[in-house]
Amino acid sequence: MQRHKKYFDMNDFIPLEKDSRWSAFREYTWESFQETYLPKLNLISSVHSEVHKQYRAIKKLIAHSYFEYEFFDIAAAQMTMLVEMGMVWRYEQLTGEPWHKKTKKGEKRRDLKNLFDWLNQNGHFVANFPTDTNFLRQVRNYYAHPKKHGFGGGVHLKSIVHLIHFINELYDPNLKTANGLSEPISNWLKLYESKRKVLRFASGEFLLSAVFLAFVDCSTANPQYYFASFPLFDVQKIDRSSPYKPATMYLVHLVNPKINGANLSGTDVSSGNEVRIEIAEPSISKFIDEWHGNLHADLALSPQIPMWRMIETQQLVEDLKTKYFEKLR
Repeated sequence: MQRHKKYFDMNDFIPLEKDSRWSAFREYTWESFQETYLPKLNLISSVHSEVHKQYRAIKKLIAHSYFEYEFFDIAAAQMTMLVEMGMVWRYEQLTGEPWHKKTKKGEKRRDLKNLFDWLNQNGHFVANFPTDTNFLRQVRNYYAHPKKHGFGGGVHLKSIVHLIHFINELYDPNLKTANGLSEPISNWLKLYESKRKVLRFASGEFLLSAVFLAFVDCSTANPQYYFASFPLFDVQKIDRSSPYKPATMYLVHLVNPKINGANLSGTDVSSGNEVRIEIAEPSISKFIDEWHGNLHADLALSPQIPMWRMIETQQLVEDLKTKYFEKLR
């Protein structure tokens, strides 16, 4: 039976060198590794200083996972703990009292679930494309009470970036304004979700398969609205070589949106012309229905469409948030 050493032997440590497991993906240099894996966004200035300090340590773990692969997993675990730290400090900022305190009989427990609930009920989470806080709480609990060794490495990068955005949203000084501006548009899109739509602009029109409000940027005096729209496309000409390759999204970038019954209009930022999202006439609606019917008949293509849209839309939202939060650093 193998016996554990009583003391560490310094001969067991080797000079720092790249962990060979990263070579399973590509041959990285120190510089190319940082370019690939170090998050390109930071916490905004209004985030509590204690959270900033811990995040700096997490970024160093990510950077130095070049030398020890599992450091990346430790960084991912610490990011879930950082979310809880950010929430606790945010509660104290908002209420003037600490979250962790002895409760009286009949009061709600000061646990993580109730902290999520309080922040949600008081409007401190983003309303458009919100994070699934129940899932986030489960992930945090998994890392807080681990049973197994993790070695996901760079696979965790997307989730780390998402958690950075989540913390920034908690402290975003424009959050309630953005939520208030997005609510009527989201409600309009939901009300007419089952209706076929047309995107009309000065030089023509697109028949739409779907449209979503991606982001509202309130960093300027005149808020800017970004929509992810998905026009009809030629099914026969679509690139099927990769489930990630087809790009079918058309970005709509507006200011001053207005809802007028079954129409939503606004000013296109680049051209200054009016753009409208309209409910389609019956003949056009029938044409769009037939297109969807032909698409669903293609059993190889149709199951991939929701994934394509999810990937494109989520990447758009992530990119817009990164640019927005960069202005608030």
